[in-house]
Amino acid sequence: MSSRGLFRVVSFEELSEISNDGCEMNMEIGKTTRLSIMNMKEEVEQIIQTTELNIKTAKEEFRQLELAIDSIDGNYECMTKIGSDCKGQLAILDKRRIDVIDISNRIKEMKQSVEMIISSYKDAAQTKCRDRKFAIMEHQLKFLRKAIALNNQRLKLCDLRENINRLRSIGLDLHSKYLDMMSEYLDMMSA
Repeated sequence: MSSRGLFRVVSFEELSEISNDGCEMNMEIGKTTRLSIMNMKEEVEQIIQTTELNIKTAKEEFRQLELAIDSIDGNYECMTKIGSDCKGQLAILDKRRIDVIDISNRIKEMKQSVEMIISSYKDAAQTKCRDRKFAIMEHQLKFLRKAIALNNQRLKLCDLRENINRLRSIGLDLHSKYLDMMSEYLDMMSA
């Protein structure tokens, strides 16, 4: 072996050794790369299988959703008719409610009149004019009874109770508390 300046002559044995080391290193790199590629291939295949399963599941869910939409469309006309009936019955009930409030106010006024008559009767007894006051009170009480009877006729209890029962029969739950209150009021008026 000889050298000249910064360069030296490499022997064939050294060159072969360097070449063999490079080949072994390249083979290791090749094995590692192949293994990585195989792993990546398995991961990609797994992702593809999962994606296909998700697509199949999504298609089934979409089919179920289409069936549900068809069912809703089929029931829409029936629901619309029930809603229209409810609106009509609510309008009738609201008018009856206004009538009941008006009659209730009149009954309160009559009650005040009765209380005034009773008070007048007590005053008459204290001033020894009971007989005259009593006759006036009886006349006024008869008038009040007639007025209350007329108001009870205007109330049309049977018709109003029928409307309430009809609303309940079509499943009107939004105003159940109001319907119960109206029923209690009807029971009180009927007593």
